[in-house]
Amino acid sequence: MAGIILLGVGARSLTAFMRPEVVSYVDFFPVFRSPFHMTLDGLLIGVLLAFVYRARATNPELVSPRSAQVGFWLGAAVFLLVSTTSVMMNEITWWDKTLQPLVVALGFGGMTFGLLFGGGPSWIFRSVFLFFFARVSYTLYLVHFPLIPLSISIATAVAPAESAFAVFFAIFVTLSMMAALVLHYLVEKPFLLLKDRIGG
Repeated sequence: MAGIILLGVGARSLTAFMRPEVVSYVDFFPVFRSPFHMTLDGLLIGVLLAFVYRARATNPELVSPRSAQVGFWLGAAVFLLVSTTSVMMNEITWWDKTLQPLVVALGFGGMTFGLLFGGGPSWIFRSVFLFFFARVSYTLYLVHFPLIPLSISIATAVAPAESAFAVFFAIFVTLSMMAALVLHYLVEKPFLLLKDRIGG
């Protein structure tokens, strides 16, 4: 799994060498961020964590309370360091093209590892509010981007220019949540229940 993750870093490094002209986000996104094989870091780290979780009974030293605390806070420190020391994607550099996705994924992976095994402020992440958003997060991710143009059109048509952004944001959040809930309950949840029945 770690080898496959490093293959992604290698692919990005090779692409960065071959495409030095990519220096703006508009050019960066379709070359480095959008292709599935270029951004597997987070997904594969999540899969690796699933393997660790399944094998927790046979590796108690790996998933000890101390390891969980270290994992969470180290991951949080990595994420804060990356996200606050500079304006992300302000200038597209070699770092943005090659290593940044891996480091961000490792930071969130460390936090997830810690929370899985009782590290960090896990009580916050067990709240009903966050649990609800965790359930609809994937469908919300799927629908939010396509709804931006529609929300802009509606806000432009119904609101004066000085309040257009506030109206756009309210419309965008409302439409995104409604679409995410419909997609979750009509499509995603039935398939999850079917998966549980087949797996059970």
